[in-house]
Amino acid sequence: MMAAALTAAGPVQAETPATIIVMDGSGSMWGQIDGRPKLEIARETVAGVLTQIPAEQELGLLAYGHREKGNCGDIELMVPPAPGTAGQIRDAVNAMRFLGKTPLSDAVRQAAEALRSGEEAATVVLVTDGLETCAADPCALGQELEAAGLNFTAHVIGFGLSEAEGAQVSCLADTTGGRYFEAANANDLAEALRATVTAPPSPPVPPKPRRYFPGAPMMAAIALAPTGGTTGAPAGMPAAFAFPPDGTAEQCNALCAGDALCAAWRYDPGATAQCTGFGASTEMDYTTQGLGDGWASGIKDGVLMLVRPYVPQEPLPEATLDAPETAPIGQSVAVGWTGPAAELDTIEIGLPGDGERWTWAYVANGNPVSLLMPGEPGNYELRYRFRDHTVIATRAIVATDAPVTMTAPAQVRAGSEMSITWIGPNAPQDNIQIAEAGSDSYISYAYVNAGNPLTMTAPDTPGQYELRYKLSDTEVIATRPLEVLPPDAPLPGANP
Repeated sequence: MMAAALTAAGPVQAETPATIIVMDGSGSMWGQIDGRPKLEIARETVAGVLTQIPAEQELGLLAYGHREKGNCGDIELMVPPAPGTAGQIRDAVNAMRFLGKTPLSDAVRQAAEALRSGEEAATVVLVTDGLETCAADPCALGQELEAAGLNFTAHVIGFGLSEAEGAQVSCLADTTGGRYFEAANANDLAEALRATVTAPPSPPVPPKPRRYFPGAPMMAAIALAPTGGTTGAPAGMPAAFAFPPDGTAEQCNALCAGDALCAAWRYDPGATAQCTGFGASTEMDYTTQGLGDGWASGIKDGVLMLVRPYVPQEPLPEATLDAPETAPIGQSVAVGWTGPAAELDTIEIGLPGDGERWTWAYVANGNPVSLLMPGEPGNYELRYRFRDHTVIATRAIVATDAPVTMTAPAQVRAGSEMSITWIGPNAPQDNIQIAEAGSDSYISYAYVNAGNPLTMTAPDTPGQYELRYKLSDTEVIATRPLEVLPPDAPLPGANP
């Protein structure tokens, strides 16, 4: 999934605050808007915004998901903030690969920390085409940064997000006093970036009086989260509870009920259970956990401390999946399903026990849905994910080996045309590339649906190269060495 954030720091009066662009390199950037890949739109739009930023402004680039698949720690400060870096940032964004996960919360946190200097202000403009995929909560991050006393504001731009998806990330803006923008196309994205990146910093807005809401004495799958503010109720905090390492939520509730200063409690079911009590003056938000994870919280009757209404979790619905036990690598497989068919429900394929998904489809696409098998043989699982969040059904499936070959000359002259006959999955966006041996980049490519055999042109520089069959423009599943000779060199077997 894609997310780009532009982080500005400095006093409100600063003319050119320091800025870090946080750019998403996740695989969903290959999705299209108006027939164009989102990564292409984002590259062009960011390049255009860079031309409008003063040369003296300190500008940097932080990227994530751009080096490897499935690594939530793949976050890198590619260009440190400094004046005159627009060209470096443009080149770095153009060279990025788009294949990883979306640790957008940790990326925004690192950007804020990189720009944190004394009491300077920090503003993040987060542009996302998807949701957090690394077990973090952007809403909780906003609360944490506010509670830390940072002069921090986040604006969020939903790039191609649905209204329901936007609601899951707009809380980061709401919590920190920022704005949420919907960007359905390139023009919307450019306007939102101009409004938040090139516009002068806004003066601080006085805080509005809070309205507080009640909770319930027992709230399953809820983790109370102090905002750092106070409700104005009389101060007073309960003493730390002596709690057994295998204690239960019911025991935590009983401890709070027996303490006059305890107005609310939170039960953390980790390896060692923890019970935390809070006083009535503690302003609270909350995060929603998985129903089966064991988290629980409670607020005594008559206590108003929540900054938003408490919405109880409903029991998870049931679902089933129907698919073959095996399917060849790179081939499409039909997956039948039963389930709630709620908004954002998806069916995906990935490694067992791993949150990463190889490919996925919304159940709204039909029944059955069509999924592309991975390019590496092995054991995988199909998953029905409720509202693109909680897995409520799984089914094992084995990716079996299948022939993937490329037949071509072992040696060709520089700049000459060659014919490549191929056998492979022929999935959407399958292509054959010519690349330097051992290089992560490629020199040229051709989509396999252009013909069989394909005609490609050898590189102009003699040397050692290789042909690569790339499944769905995502994973290399076969290679073949290729030697490029000087233009006048004799070819083996050719007449002198």
